[in-house]
Amino acid sequence: MDKMGIHHKLVPIVRCYSEKPFPGKVKALINLQGRKGGKARSPVVEPTKEEKAHMKNCLKNAGLI
Repeated sequence: MDKMGIHHKLVPIVRCYSEKPFPGKVKALINLQGRKGGKARSPVVEPTKEEKAHMKNCLKNAGLI
């Protein structure tokens, strides 16, 4: 796969974690990959179930899970 192909696969992931709540979504993405990202601490909130489902779909589409 060329550089642009990799870029286009990763853009949806960047978009989904750059929205609020930023740190909580990054931790959730790490957890969804089976690594230990931990939980977001107050005042940062965890993403909703719907947001986590969307993030999981983005990771699958990028071939990261």
